[in-house]
Parts: sequence; structure tokens; C-alpha cells
Amino acid sequence: MELIVIALLIGYAVYKDILFYKEREKLQLKLMSKDIKEYVDTIEPEPQDAKSVEDPFLPIENATVEQILRAKDRT
Repeated sequence: MELIVIALLIGYAVYKDILFYKEREKLQLKLMSKDIKEYVDTIEPEPQDAKSVEDPFLPIENATVEQILRAKDRT
């Protein structure tokens, strides 16, 4: 029984240290940022443009008959 209590206490101490570490990182970012915009940009980086993601699909007008016949219907 004592071993279980000791293991739980060690687990709690590790969990608490991890949370404190994350909180210290956030505080350091807040202190090092010049203004709110820089802080928000650091916390939430800008998403990639939708145009930069290449479309894997071929328009039906550009597809050959063989490609259309080999295509799988995913509807």
C-alpha cells in the first residue's frame, strides 16, 4: 500500500513540474515580447496559405478515359 502512495506522489510531483515548466515558458514569452501582436504571433503562428497546398486531384476535363476508368469512386 505504501508503494502505491509513494508512486502516486512521485507521479503528482512530475505532473506538477511539467505544468510549472509550461507556465514559465508562457510567462517568459510574455515578458520578452515587445507588444501583444508579437506575443500572439509567437503563440499562434500564421497558417499556411491554402494555395500553397497542392491539389492532388486532376480536373475531369484534363483526365484521359483510362484515368477515369481506373479512378475509385469515394462518394
